[in-house]
Amino acid sequence: MNKEILLKNTVIKIVFGDIFFLLLEAVAYKNSYMLETEQQNLRSSIRSFLIHTLKKKIKYIVFPILSSYKELCYKDVAKIIAEEIAKHIVENSNSQLKEIVLLLKDKKAFKVFSEVIPDHIGYINRKIGFYPIPTVDVIIEVRTKNKKGIVLVKRKNPPYGWALPGGFVEYNESLEQTAIREAMEETNIKVKNLKQFHTYSQPGRDPRFHTITTVFTAKATSLPKASSDAEEVVVATKDEIFSDKYPLAFDHKKILQDYFSKKF
Repeated sequence: MNKEILLKNTVIKIVFGDIFFLLLEAVAYKNSYMLETEQQNLRSSIRSFLIHTLKKKIKYIVFPILSSYKELCYKDVAKIIAEEIAKHIVENSNSQLKEIVLLLKDKKAFKVFSEVIPDHIGYINRKIGFYPIPTVDVIIEVRTKNKKGIVLVKRKNPPYGWALPGGFVEYNESLEQTAIREAMEETNIKVKNLKQFHTYSQPGRDPRFHTITTVFTAKATSLPKASSDAEEVVVATKDEIFSDKYPLAFDHKKILQDYFSKKF
């Protein structure tokens, strides 16, 4: 019933059962109550714990997963945990972690984790390495008879918030092709007048990985429709953007500040 995933030299186990049946030398995640808090606290809590295990040269750790969450669903918690574990293992070649156990006592949670963790670890493995990951973002300026503004998408997956349309560059794909594809996949808009604006590369701009984004500007004469990873899409005015009506993820507020400062 249990599942195992190998990431570099570390085995990640998804276990349904009781902690007393696990290795006695394993160190349990002491701040498991943090799993009930919002995503950023969860992410930073796990990160701090993994740094602690690195300093102490710990080889076996256990994450007891609570059976209920106030703000995050099982799928979201699983993705955040997968991202933080993968990032820690890949970025710390001196880590002595041999085994990480995700312990679940709830059957529904175990089912979700068993499906999400292997899939997301595989996805991360294909994306992450000892190099920054190329991405694109698109500032789509919409002008219709009744609407004028910038297209923002509400993210379905963590990190949550509103963002510019964009995503990872696929193999054998140019930056321009990625920008056009992502705009269509997330907003159903076929963009026009695509132009490179600026590149942003600050480590930490994406809480999951070190990404380098090339930002494009584009025009559109039709209204967006939510698709793919977008839960919702809006055409936001400059005033709405900077009033934080739509809280922006990543460094997208800075990107739009730079855009408007150069535009006017």
